[in-house]
Amino acid sequence: VEQKKTRHSLEESHDLLKFHMGMPIEENLTLKDRLQNIILENETIDDPITATYNLEYDILNIKKRMLQLGIKVINLSHLPGFSYSLGMQLANHTDTLFSKSWENEWEKHGWARVNVAMNLHLGFKKSQEKQKLKINLQKLNNEMADLENHINLQRKKASMALKTSEEKLKVEKENFHLAKEIFHIAQMKYRQGIASSFEIIQADHDLKEASTHYFSVLHEVLLNKIALEKVFGRLLSYATVDVSVPH
Repeated sequence: VEQKKTRHSLEESHDLLKFHMGMPIEENLTLKDRLQNIILENETIDDPITATYNLEYDILNIKKRMLQLGIKVINLSHLPGFSYSLGMQLANHTDTLFSKSWENEWEKHGWARVNVAMNLHLGFKKSQEKQKLKINLQKLNNEMADLENHINLQRKKASMALKTSEEKLKVEKENFHLAKEIFHIAQMKYRQGIASSFEIIQADHDLKEASTHYFSVLHEVLLNKIALEKVFGRLLSYATVDVSVPH
């Protein structure tokens, strides 16, 4: 009976998964990944915050560079401007256009011109704009510092939660193996006639309970890992942590 209930529950889960994936219910669904192949990455809370880790921090960093560029543009407007030009022409000094010496009366003239301009005073408008940009930059720096503190706090909480759940997972895995061993011993004693059917039923109940606790804590480990990856701003990078299914 329990096997039939488990089989029906698994079929319903597959149908629900296909529904959420937009697959026809009648098509076959093959699960290729296994829990034994899941590897997780333990991030450390001392890792520096970068734009790669957090999208919100990346946006603030872009705004900061834009404000710094605006201040730089105003500062560069005080520098002198420089320009130059070069030219050359030919001039003829004959009295008549069809003079015989017309071809020999050409003179060459050339010139060079250099312009230097400097803004002695840009007016109070530029000064006010620069001051406003500096104030906005300071506000943005404060906002980024607050965000860094918030991210570090969330990272520390998520890291501690993951570590705690991993320690619980190790204990529940040991309990599962112990319950499994007790169940096998009870079966052997029952076959030899030195144990009652009640001991078999009790050992089977304890094994199922230990299995339920193990998978519950395993689910908690995966959720805590996802929460940690959200803090880091990535969900596709993994490293090694033993979350294999006990046999």
